[in-house]
Amino acid sequence: MPNKLIRYEYITEDAYDEYISEWELSKDRIVPFAARRAQQSFDDVMKRWIYDESDEVYNTGFVPSTLYFMIDEKGRILGAIHLRHVLNERLRLNGGHIGYGVRASERKKGYASEMLALLLAELKGKYEKVMVTCDDVNINSAKTIEKNGGILEDKVVFEGELTRRYWIQLEDQKMRLETERTIMRKFELSDLEDFYAYCINPEVGPNAGWKPHESKEESLKYLKMMMEGDEVLAIVDKASEKVIGSIGMHEDTMRNTPDVKMIGYVLAKEFWGKGLMTEAVREVMRHGFEEEKLKLISVQHFANNDKSRRVIEKIGFKSEGTIRYARKLYDDSIEDLVCYSMTREEWKQL
Repeated sequence: MPNKLIRYEYITEDAYDEYISEWELSKDRIVPFAARRAQQSFDDVMKRWIYDESDEVYNTGFVPSTLYFMIDEKGRILGAIHLRHVLNERLRLNGGHIGYGVRASERKKGYASEMLALLLAELKGKYEKVMVTCDDVNINSAKTIEKNGGILEDKVVFEGELTRRYWIQLEDQKMRLETERTIMRKFELSDLEDFYAYCINPEVGPNAGWKPHESKEESLKYLKMMMEGDEVLAIVDKASEKVIGSIGMHEDTMRNTPDVKMIGYVLAKEFWGKGLMTEAVREVMRHGFEEEKLKLISVQHFANNDKSRRVIEKIGFKSEGTIRYARKLYDDSIEDLVCYSMTREEWKQL
């Protein structure tokens, strides 16, 4: 029976004690650090791992994570691998999504590469890509990452040491659009920090008709909804690698004709006024008319949303007029909707 990867709750106390004791006797730094015993009982260690997986860890400055172990056919633990569900600023520089370690007696047998491959297989369909980092001088770890499809993004200095940052692509890029300064792709769980950051801004949500988010739990709920659907894409700023907004093509509820969609978008406030949304909308429209063969794309904005109006007019949409007293919002206010559209023929003439 081949080696297999199991979640932390399925290991036995005896197997864990035998595994972690070797690390402690070797005096090596325990990797990943989440696997440490820290002079706790097995029950307390298990409670800590359960806590680490919960959203409560955000209150301590960490991100939710899950610990896995690779075991052989006899149930002996060969190594551990740690998945951080999302990236924060520190993890973007050093740590990434995944950290792993193999016990001293089982090194140089290919187990690190095997363990990473098993976890990547588990993550397909949940993440578009994951970041894995290693010290620049750790050639063996670099080879492990590259063997599993890691593409070197760059090398950065972190706390005085040079770190290699790799991305490993997990999904094909059929849902990926790109412009000079942005990438548009499906949302993934690791986007939560960036998503929450702009969703709590009181000037962002109301422009699109939704109330600012009040917690990361609320943002996580909506993030998962968008991941399950196929209408909305994350907008990624190439320069910062952050998710800075969303853009999607939806059913136009004002029409019942075929080959028609309505475009909608949201952008983080700090990126307003830079032309990024105009750039993104044009690319989504190109995809809609060329790839989806749409006949018409519509767009709307609330009457007081001048920023959205400027994007729409700059692109060349034709005004259809204003629907008065059109939408009741989350705060019981009533808004007029200003409506526009563009046909495929009009788009070709731009």
